Amino acid sequence: MPFAAIIIFVPNKIIAAGLLFFTLFLDILDGYLARKWKQVTKLGAVLDAIFDRFFVFIIFIFYFIKLELAIPFLIMFMLRDITTSLMGLTAIFLKFNTKFLKARISGKITTLFKVISLFFMIIEQIDFVKYSLYVTFIISVVASIDYLLYVNSNWKKI
Repeated sequence: MPFAAIIIFVPNKIIAAGLLFFTLFLDILDGYLARKWKQVTKLGAVLDAIFDRFFVFIIFIFYFIKLELAIPFLIMFMLRDITTSLMGLTAIFLKFNTKFLKARISGKITTLFKVISLFFMIIEQIDFVKYSLYVTFIISVVASIDYLLYVNSNWKKI
């Protein structure tokens, strides 16, 4: 979380954007090394996902307020996270076999577009922010439907 604060409060937009990408690189590297060295745990996977979403949410909310974006953009940005978090919590609460609730490629693509949106927010390119949020929303809807269909098709295994 310290990187989120640094990204928010560093006065230079280019440095802030660079730190965003550096942080994401570290997150990817962390996951890769955990898998390579067989250090993956359920708790680690859950905590990584929670902290990733929290990190993105903190930065998004700051720039959402700073750039005075309309509420629908907040909903657009958070749709998939809310959907998948509710499904994941339901699965855990009902003690389903969560090994089938893995990340999907559609979710990874959504995350990519969220990062693109954050980049445009950090460098304060409002038109690009709005367009990227529209695209992120469409991809989020597709990702949510994909995830629901995936869970539904694996329901008996869960």
